[in-house]
Amino acid sequence: MKRKFLFIFLLLYMSFIFYLSSEPANISHSRNRKIIETVKITTGKDIDKKVGRERLNFYVRKNAHFFLFMFLGSLSLLYINHIKIKNKFLIAFIFCFLYAISDEVHQYFVPGRGPRVMDVFIDSAGALIGISFIKIINWKSKRIVVK
Repeated sequence: MKRKFLFIFLLLYMSFIFYLSSEPANISHSRNRKIIETVKITTGKDIDKKVGRERLNFYVRKNAHFFLFMFLGSLSLLYINHIKIKNKFLIAFIFCFLYAISDEVHQYFVPGRGPRVMDVFIDSAGALIGISFIKIINWKSKRIVVK
């Protein structure tokens, strides 16, 4: 039951990433501006004046790539942990890497967007961190002695 739930959640999350990648550049940039405005309101600091609007938009986009794929990596390993295969860490990473490539290829067909090799590296780094995080938690939890 847990494996089926994780599989459905993984598919839904991948669909969410696909949906975000399907948005034309102007809609994506509009969302980034809303995030920047929210940060300004929350912190009371006008950070885009210090950094510059374009650079700040760049940072928001790249962090989105990283954190979306960090969560994908975590979900992938959680799901793969319920399957009897070897090299689960590597399989989860390869899965996320291939999905990152397919995501960038998909963006080639979206107006105003395009594939970037750097984004595949950022996505893969995020996935690697997410997978490592789950691996460390699993390792630490097995070392805890229950009294």
